[in-house]
Formats: sequence, C-alpha cells, structure tokens
Amino acid sequence: MSPRSPSQTFTVVPRADRGKGSTEQWLVPGAVALSIALSMSYGVISLGPFWPDVYKSAVGSDFGHYDNIARNLLDGKGFTLAGQPNIHRAPGFPIWIAGVYALTGRSYTALVAVQILLVGFIVYLTSILARQLGGERAGVLAAYVAAVNPVLIYYSIRPYSEPLFTVLSLLMVITVGPALCRAIWWRVTVAGILAGMACLVRGQMLIIPVFLGLWWLWRLKWRGFSAALAFTLAMWFPISPWTIRNYIVSGHFIPVQIQSGHVLWVSNNDRVLSDPVYWGYNVDPSNTHVKPAGPGSPVEDQVRADQEKREEALHFLRENVEKIPLLVTYKFTRFFSLGTRVELWKKTVLYALDLSLVPVAIGGIVVLSRRGVPALGASLAALLTTLVTVAVFWGDSRFRLTIEPYLIALSAICVLAIWDLVQRVAKRGDGQASRVILEHRPG
Repeated sequence: MSPRSPSQTFTVVPRADRGKGSTEQWLVPGAVALSIALSMSYGVISLGPFWPDVYKSAVGSDFGHYDNIARNLLDGKGFTLAGQPNIHRAPGFPIWIAGVYALTGRSYTALVAVQILLVGFIVYLTSILARQLGGERAGVLAAYVAAVNPVLIYYSIRPYSEPLFTVLSLLMVITVGPALCRAIWWRVTVAGILAGMACLVRGQMLIIPVFLGLWWLWRLKWRGFSAALAFTLAMWFPISPWTIRNYIVSGHFIPVQIQSGHVLWVSNNDRVLSDPVYWGYNVDPSNTHVKPAGPGSPVEDQVRADQEKREEALHFLRENVEKIPLLVTYKFTRFFSLGTRVELWKKTVLYALDLSLVPVAIGGIVVLSRRGVPALGASLAALLTTLVTVAVFWGDSRFRLTIEPYLIALSAICVLAIWDLVQRVAKRGDGQASRVILEHRPG
C-alpha cells in the first residue's frame, strides 16, 4: 500500500458499497423530507394548525428586535431599533426576515415555514460533511440521525438566527475542508466570504480564523500563513461595509455589534452562581432587571454603557479567578439541555439521547485523526468557535444547534468504524474480512 498523502483518507468500505449505483441519490433526500415532515408536525402540535401571529410573543426579546429591524427596513427607516441606529443586533438575520416578509406579505407563518426548510437544508449539508469526512455510508447515516435530532426539530419552528448561521457555517466548512491540506485559493476565498456572511448573522464567527490559522500552520508550516491571511481578508470583505457604517453612526470601531460587554456582565457574576434558576444563564447582578442604555438610548450612551459593563465583568473575573471553573461548568450544563419549557421527563430523555452524541463524536475525531483526514480541521474550528463563545459568555440549548451537525457527522463516522471493526473480527476466520481501501479525496 502506498504511503498516505494529505489528500487521501483510509476508510473501510464493504464491497457492496463500491459500485456506481449510489443509494445516496434517494436515501439522503428521504432524510431531508423526513426532517421537514417531523418539524411541520411538531409545529402544528405546538403552535396550532395556522401558526398564528401571536406566536412571536412566545419567543422572547431577540425575535422582537429582529422583527422590529426587519419591519423598519421594509418601511424605509433603515437599520433602526427603537428609534435609534441599530448597533445591538447583527444585520444578517433581520435582512433575511425582511426578505421573507417582502415576499410573503410579512407573514409569521411563512417565516416559520422557511425556518423549517432551513433545518431541512442543514440535514442535507450534514450529510455532505459526513460524506466528505468519512464516505457515502457516513453521509447517509448522518442524514437520518440529523432528521430525527431533537435539537434540530425543537428549534426548527422558532425564528432564531441559529439555523441561518448554521447553514452558512456548514457551507464554509464544506468549502474549506479540501483546502486544509494544500492551499486551493478559490476555496479559501469563498470559504472566507461565507465566514464573513455567517459573522453578520452571529458575531461569534469572528474568532474562527484563529483556529483555522493554527491548523494551516500545523499542516502546511509557514505556507499555511498565506492561506490563513487570505481567508481572513476574504472574511472581512462582507463585514467591512457594516463596520464602516457602525463607525459612521457611533464614532467607534464596532465590527458587527455591541452587547458583548453587557452579556459578559450578566453571565459572569455572583447571582448566576448563587441562584440555581440562573446557573449557566444570564441575570442582572444589580437585581434591577433593567438594561441600562438599551436600544432606545442615544448611540453614544449605548456604547459607553457596554464598555462600562465589560470593565465590571472583567474586574469580577480577575477578583474571582477561583470561581471561573464553576461558571464554565454551569454554562456547559445549561448548554446541553433543552430549556425549561420542556416537561422534565421529556427533557431528561432528550437530554440523555442527545448528550450521548458527545463521546461518540469524540470517537469520530480519534478515527479521523488516525486516518489523517485534513478536512477534520474545519469541523474542529467550527466546534471550538461555539464552545469558546459559550465558555466566555453563557450557555443556551439553542446555541447547540450550531454544533449539532458536526457532532452528528463525527458520530456517524465513529459508529461505522466500530461496525467495520466488528465485521472484520467476525470474518477473520474465513478470510473474507472487509478490505481497507484507499479513497482519494478531491483537493
């Protein structure tokens, strides 16, 4: 057997799967259809057959802000929130909502339906990612696990920004994967632009060049620096117009949005440690329940208040270093739950089922590491981007939607590796063990 190159992976594939008649042609679309059907059924059961407009009151202030900005855009008022220029919310999701509203007469029902289709597309992209990392069988298995995944179904009918962010994140990871073993410049550039678009939906993507850059440097040594630089410059291409706009309206350098100081303040304090209701969540430590200098305040007051809260939060962390491990533990405990609106027994069952993906996904990372699959680095970078954000700020189960496809894809690869190992052991006696073949991956 020839030595492995960075563009090759070892995968155990039974002979039956080596023909040209790919079963994926109908199996993966079937998983997408299953996902949409389950989400629609859950939507009808949870929200009623017509998904009434009062639904918006049940999803919290985040959607209230997004909805307000989207309507202001359609009304010709620009990116404004509560009468002031919007610097609190990233612009990507309000633009998406405004587009849906413009096409559907500002229908909430249509917006929820589009969210369901987005989650169906996530199922499809999860299959592509798993296939890229581990072959066709992994892609099919990942598609069906994603189709019945409780996190994807639960949040498919809730108009949050996470589904759109996850689609862009997956597109970026799938695009850049083959370019992690050697710089394929069009892939690096397109992936950077996709990362920038994702950043305009959720600002956490700003830190992904750090993780991808480290992977490039490890794989390509100093040649990887050029790839990391090109990716970062491409990422800033869609972000920079919004950053310039923020500077014009505020006089401050704000890459995407403010609020990081306030969120850091409400998620790292003594109240979130002492009150079990808020473990891993966020709460005003002053017990006023009033956000100072909110979206309706003058822009300069908003920026100043956010800076002050950041300084208070950092002071608390410096003075209470010993409490940081407990804070992080609570954040990840909440991160791997489905929220308080789910009945306890359902929450416990779903929590156990979904949490089981974590150790299996770790097994998938080990398998791909031993096979020397360079595209693994993109998935790890996406995972670390979310996990670092949770550790610094706060945990919520809807944030987990952004890493669920990667956990599913890695878990599928681990399960199939174990299955192939069992088959080889079982067939060792008659000399018909499945052959380890060398699969060439493009790029």
